[in-house]
Amino acid sequence: MYKILLADDVRVTLASEKSYLEGKNLKVFATASASEAKEMAGVVQPDLVVLDYEMPEMTGADVCRDLRDNPQTAHIPVLILSIRDDEEIVRMILGAMVIRLG
Repeated sequence: MYKILLADDVRVTLASEKSYLEGKNLKVFATASASEAKEMAGVVQPDLVVLDYEMPEMTGADVCRDLRDNPQTAHIPVLILSIRDDEEIVRMILGAMVIRLG
């Protein structure tokens, strides 16, 4: 069974995403906290992390960057969701997804 980690500060959205994915027979871990998502990723070792871009503590790009910088979580695929289509945000998200070597 695949494990998915969801992080979204909008609890209604988080609950909807979680319910939908559980209906697809996936093991879903969910949090409304960006910092908790970073911690959970190291412990749970999910097959995919899905992050909301805009969260109060830090952006999804910040979380992704921290996951990439941690050898324990650098290999985990990350999907960042945003309703904004601002070119600068897209650049920041893509830049955060790069795995840094050495």
